Amino acid sequence: NGTEFHEDDVYINNVKVREPNVTCQNGYIHIMDGVPDPLPNMAAYLRSCGDTKLFSKLLDRYSAPFIEYSVSNGYEQLQETYAEQGLYPPLAGGENVYLRRYFYSSADGSGLTSFGGQEVKGLLKFDPSQNDYAEGGADNVNVDMGAIFAPTDVALTEYWNSESGAFLRERYPSEEPFENVPNDVLAEFLNNHMQYSFLSSLPSKFGLVLDDAKDPVGLEPSDIVTGSTAVCNNGAVYVMDRAYAPASFRSVLAPTLVNDNMKIMNWAINSLEFKPYLLSMVSHYDFLILTDDALACYVDPVSYSGTNPRWLEFYYNENKNQVEARSYRYDKNVGGLEGCKKVDMQLLESTQYYDVATGDYIYYPNSVVENRLTDLLNFCIVPRDALGGNVVGNGSVFYQTKDDGVIQMEQNGDRVTVTDQFSGNKVEAEDAVKMDNGVYYVMGKMVQPTFHSLMEELGAHPEYSEFVELLEGNPEWNTAEENLYALLSTTTSMDNTTIETFSSYHYTVYVPDNDAMEKAYAMNLPRWEDINNLDKVYAGTDVDVDSLKQVYTQRVMNFLKYHFQDNAIYIGGDERNSSYETAATHLDGVEEGLSYTLQVRSDKSGIIVNDNSDRTSEVHVDAGDTGFCNQIVREYTFSGHAVENNITTSSYVVVHRVKEPLIYNDE
Repeated sequence: NGTEFHEDDVYINNVKVREPNVTCQNGYIHIMDGVPDPLPNMAAYLRSCGDTKLFSKLLDRYSAPFIEYSVSNGYEQLQETYAEQGLYPPLAGGENVYLRRYFYSSADGSGLTSFGGQEVKGLLKFDPSQNDYAEGGADNVNVDMGAIFAPTDVALTEYWNSESGAFLRERYPSEEPFENVPNDVLAEFLNNHMQYSFLSSLPSKFGLVLDDAKDPVGLEPSDIVTGSTAVCNNGAVYVMDRAYAPASFRSVLAPTLVNDNMKIMNWAINSLEFKPYLLSMVSHYDFLILTDDALACYVDPVSYSGTNPRWLEFYYNENKNQVEARSYRYDKNVGGLEGCKKVDMQLLESTQYYDVATGDYIYYPNSVVENRLTDLLNFCIVPRDALGGNVVGNGSVFYQTKDDGVIQMEQNGDRVTVTDQFSGNKVEAEDAVKMDNGVYYVMGKMVQPTFHSLMEELGAHPEYSEFVELLEGNPEWNTAEENLYALLSTTTSMDNTTIETFSSYHYTVYVPDNDAMEKAYAMNLPRWEDINNLDKVYAGTDVDVDSLKQVYTQRVMNFLKYHFQDNAIYIGGDERNSSYETAATHLDGVEEGLSYTLQVRSDKSGIIVNDNSDRTSEVHVDAGDTGFCNQIVREYTFSGHAVENNITTSSYVVVHRVKEPLIYNDE
């Protein structure tokens, strides 16, 4: 504006101090060149700035009038006190004074998220009209404040018409830029221009200002419109000649923001805290996006083994801004997806609470809905591994998911299919689109993890009966021996026994068939009946039979554990050539407690396993052993077996038949 500034000049609210520090008996006086006006807040400044009308208009979409009770009551008292003088006339809008407030959800946990008993869609990072705003609360008011990087009207229009703006423009065409963009989508864009800390957003630190993916926003001091920066009472406004798109518009989660048939996944990504993970631009994800139609038929693994098996129909409740579910009885006699009949409906609803601070109602998600959708989302994300593998399209068929599970995906040209592990159906992706951090696949039908447990798989094959007999333990064990040796537990998973050594990880189980077990017995592996007969064999001798039983029992248990390997290896997964630990451990010597290992090589044709014995040759698992290799199972731990209960932990297991026993040592 032509004002000449000098280094020693002092300004208060843009008014120069003509004569500072005039000493008086009780303090100091600063003589000003004019009367300092109170600073506006950021929202008010943007509304008055001629270059930011459009940005201000977009921000105002997130505002609403709220009664300011203390001011209203104070004005009423003044009216009564000075009624005869008529100094305080009646309010034009009625008896109350209203304050424009903005809907927001801040990193410090504060927020305003509902209006008139209904959750609003789309929230700002903070309220730009809050005069005493400081992230972290009132204690930080004199320490820091917010910052807004407001694109000019010209910059916003240029962005809207650019290639980058096509993401919104093509989905929400309008005469005025952004006019038809829904609030929840627009909030992603606006929030990328808002920062919690002014001190961390100074021009000297622009390179450190991060976007929603924790990558640099791309701010440059040269982007600032000269002479437009304003310090407000609650933050600084930089008027910029550029607009900055958020990472969410470029990531694999992008379609969930803008598609009406992906509201459930969008809610789950945000509410269940998957968003920061999926926004990472240094990672690569293959992401299955289940449409709302697909999520209308989910067979519940928790209640499936109980007395009242259920299936769930997830839906998005617009009024509550929550995902809820209808639960129906599942008909196991019919089985498959055909067993999903709409009988005996029960609601799994969100919970309503009254917020005393705002005088409004807020909703908390249903814990069952959160639990099942968390499990599904973990299953739908395939992250690239540290070596650059586990990427769909690299020639593999089996891929490891975020939660150490496995998903079977096959690509043939542009056609991608995913196997639903519950029904066995191959579901074709409706669309597959490459984004900056991976590829998303739109799935119009449900794909979910298997319910099949290890013991169900072993019990389904009479060829495994000898191995299962050993696995079930010695029928003559007492309670102490059961607690010491048993590999099986009856407290989890589908009312079937599970392996005690499993945790929340992924495993390979090599199951010797009955012929292989006979070979093991021929190499002096004892049966349980052999151990139980030792009393008769050594009756009348000085042999310590109890010690001998212990040695033989440990030999059997280590033999069994040696067939349980850490890390799931799939024929048709990424190729492997490495040494893997097993559940078997050295019982004495310098290596006591350390795991015995297996050397494993795998490719599309099969798996080759080398054990720790000189008496055995390579053990082959062939891809052609249909029904006996690549059998996917999952071991769940539930809090109960009703639909109201939850999945607490699980482990994924792949089962392969071996026709030779694996021997952990030659002693």
